[in-house]
Amino acid sequence: MQILEGYHPHGQCRIFIGRQLEEMAAAFKPQAQVLLLSEKIVIALHGDKLATEGIKPDAQLVLPSLGDGLKSPSYLNRILHWFNAHNVTRNSYLIILGGGALCDLGGFAASVWKRGIRTILVPTTLLAQVDVSVGGKCGINFLGAKNLLGAFWFPELVWAASEFLHTLPPRQLFSGWGEVCKYQLLWGELPSFRPELPAPAMIARCLSYKNQIVASDPLDKRECRQVLNLGHTLAHALEAAGSGLWHGEAVLWGLEFSIHLAVSKALLAADYAEKLLVRLRMTPRPPLPDISGDTLLALMKRDKKNRSDLVTIILPRKGGGVAQVEFEGKELRDCWRNMRQRKLS
Repeated sequence: MQILEGYHPHGQCRIFIGRQLEEMAAAFKPQAQVLLLSEKIVIALHGDKLATEGIKPDAQLVLPSLGDGLKSPSYLNRILHWFNAHNVTRNSYLIILGGGALCDLGGFAASVWKRGIRTILVPTTLLAQVDVSVGGKCGINFLGAKNLLGAFWFPELVWAASEFLHTLPPRQLFSGWGEVCKYQLLWGELPSFRPELPAPAMIARCLSYKNQIVASDPLDKRECRQVLNLGHTLAHALEAAGSGLWHGEAVLWGLEFSIHLAVSKALLAADYAEKLLVRLRMTPRPPLPDISGDTLLALMKRDKKNRSDLVTIILPRKGGGVAQVEFEGKELRDCWRNMRQRKLS
């Protein structure tokens, strides 16, 4: 059991890792309106536990379990109308119980309603626990681009209860390992996929690492946080292109893409890069999707990290850390083509 002190611009964010839901009920006794935002699958699996443990919201909204499909203006609009119907004030608490996409959507809705209401994140997937729950970034997809509308809105409490992870289907668990592998590359380690659940200590290590980076650059102004985008430029393009990949799966392919580019820029030796690729491929995922390089390049050019017509890619270094490198379109198309040829051969 670990408790981290997360970054919050107006006080303190407590991050509880490895604790059960019943302990949340004991720690959380608000003297204000409480709303619960969740999704269909999560409520079916865990909804009874909330009532059993004494967490009784004043209002509840359950959305479909659509993954990234939730991050749309239509579902944002639905939440805002729900807030209005229940006279939600800046004193109210919004508990967001669900996966990473719901946390992104709900956090963004909370950030824009009356310039911000208090939020509590209860992430129910591995990916959400090791990544989305810390950092304050929230948003929705817009005009075919990932997270084009967004804000920084930090929760007051994060409850990463391990009991949720035991109900994850294998694909959901493996997708979460994609983000864990990202952290391992940042630490300068070989990815170490395990088919079982990661120990709470691993989740705590991921969150502690991210929390330190966020605290040094909470609003992403000094580019310190860019290390966390390792693998994400291609990943977001794959998701936006309708590949059908879940986020962590797209990140795994994005990590491979970054490793190949790092070799081309002499940031990684070819033999060491091959070791990384072998270890990454131990994490199950769908095959590389059949998407043209031109399509992906057009989407990568819309990435928020870009500061010019070139595409900024975060590349790994041996021993940990990253480099930010700007690429011409031809280099990226060639790398994608070579990846596809390797998978077909």
